[in-house]
Amino acid sequence: MENGPLAPSLARYLAAKRADWEIPQRVFSALLGAELRCGHLDGVLCESESGKPYRIVIEAAAKRDFERLLESCFDMVPGLGNLAISAVRDRLYPGERDGNWTRAYYLASRLARLGLIDFVDRFRIERAKDAYNAISSIDEPFYPVDHFRLG
Repeated sequence: MENGPLAPSLARYLAAKRADWEIPQRVFSALLGAELRCGHLDGVLCESESGKPYRIVIEAAAKRDFERLLESCFDMVPGLGNLAISAVRDRLYPGERDGNWTRAYYLASRLARLGLIDFVDRFRIERAKDAYNAISSIDEPFYPVDHFRLG
C-alpha cells in the first residue's frame, strides 16, 4: 500500500505488476481479507463524482498520514472556483509513479463523502457550499477511516 490509499483492484494490479505475474483474484481477495482482519489495513468509504459509494484501503499505520493528506487536499481547494485533480496529484503525489492521479482522486472522493467538497466533473472539485457548516461542529472533520469492515 505504499504511497497512499488504493482501491482493492488497483492494489491487485500494482502487486501483479511488481511481482511480474498475474495474481488470481481469489488469492488476492484472501490475502486482502486477512490483512483487514489482522488490522494491518483499514477500509475507507469514498464517493465518486456520480455519488456512488466505494471503498479504498489504507495501511492502518498510515492513518495519520492519510488524515494529513486529506487536510492538505481540502486546503488546496479555493473558496471560490475549482481545483483540478491533477493539481492535487502534482502537489501531494509528485513524480511519475503508477496510480498517483488515482490516489489524488481518492482523497477528493473521501472529502466528497464527508460533504466537504463537490465534484464539478470527474477531473475537478470545488468546496461544498455548506462545507463550513459541515466541519464547524465536528472535533475531527478529517477522520481517516470509517468504523466498519471492508465487506
